[in-house]
Amino acid sequence: MLQIIADVRGETADPVVPIRWCLSPDLLQKLRAAGAVDPQMLLSVQDDLGQETERRLVPLDQAIDYVSFRKAGTNKVNAAIVWADNTRKLRNRVLDQRNSKAYEYSIYSPFGFDENDKTFEPWRLSLSDLEGGDILRDTTAFLDITVGEEFFAGEPSRFEKWWVNLWHKYDPKDQCDFRQRRLLAYTLQPPVMLAFVIWMTFWRTLYATFTILMGVRGVNLETIFHPLRDSISETWKGDPSRRSDFANGYFAGVNDFFGSNAKGESYMFVFGLLRPAYWVLTALIIYGISLPGVDTMLEWLLVLKIAATLSFIGLVLITAFLAYKFVETIVAPGAEARRKAKREAALREQWRKEDRYAEITCGTAPLLADIGTLSNPTFALRFQALKAKVCRPYAA
Repeated sequence: MLQIIADVRGETADPVVPIRWCLSPDLLQKLRAAGAVDPQMLLSVQDDLGQETERRLVPLDQAIDYVSFRKAGTNKVNAAIVWADNTRKLRNRVLDQRNSKAYEYSIYSPFGFDENDKTFEPWRLSLSDLEGGDILRDTTAFLDITVGEEFFAGEPSRFEKWWVNLWHKYDPKDQCDFRQRRLLAYTLQPPVMLAFVIWMTFWRTLYATFTILMGVRGVNLETIFHPLRDSISETWKGDPSRRSDFANGYFAGVNDFFGSNAKGESYMFVFGLLRPAYWVLTALIIYGISLPGVDTMLEWLLVLKIAATLSFIGLVLITAFLAYKFVETIVAPGAEARRKAKREAALREQWRKEDRYAEITCGTAPLLADIGTLSNPTFALRFQALKAKVCRPYAA
């Protein structure tokens, strides 16, 4: 049996709630028989629409964890037990995010007549490819918690939110996350962004000048003055009907004064030679060739570059082959034996200390979601308790 409870005082809960769990003695024996090394507690939060909003993975013997909610209303906390020999790889598999609103590996069934009625199926993580990876398929638990809307943190101003989150892919989850970003946004970010704007303005000016010299119609100079808003590709818009596999980049579907008329009808090829950009390029080539000794020097430099490149490629291939043979014949067999011995030693040491899981055994003490009831809470758990008091999440 797996049981979870929450510390909720009143009809509605804060957006950060401590969750505690306990296991029956027979379930602990089942974990031992399964050879679970460093088992982990997987906690997942579903909102009232069935969408997953939070996922946590913590050591099973931690006994308590603080779970954040992103939406007001009734939320469901689902729990399962997973493990693998390499906890870091397990965390990467479980917590890998596809984007700010979805995880790479879903643990909910997408099937059913009701789109919001999604079944908790943690075995969809497919941990069999991880060494020693597995999950207790027939042992899960859930808990419904009602979160009050008034407890969420207020949103910052529109400008500050944009500026502070400019360098970040996802929005901050809570006030602590936002404060850390704010510290960077008002110290290092201003000079770096100033240099970035100057650099991008310089290159966009060159790009716009080149398109003008090419005779391109419809050049958009606003991209020069809005380097953070517009893309450099928006300097001009090509004609999609004239795109081809040969020219499918910045100059795909080009419509210029010397190649076609305003309707896109092409002129004779000879008119394209009148582009000013070609005049500039031709002048530079003629000037370079006319310099004394330039042609001979370029020939010798080309020969030396080719010889050096071929020698380097050969050296890299030979080194890679020798390294592969060394790993295949000497390193790999010994590493596999050491890894197996280390796993067996860790398993014996883990289950030798019977008191390690005493605080998560059901029936041994009153089950309270309060770190004050734990004999030796970890530093990370104490930090979470402090963070829950001073950092409130933002509503999604």
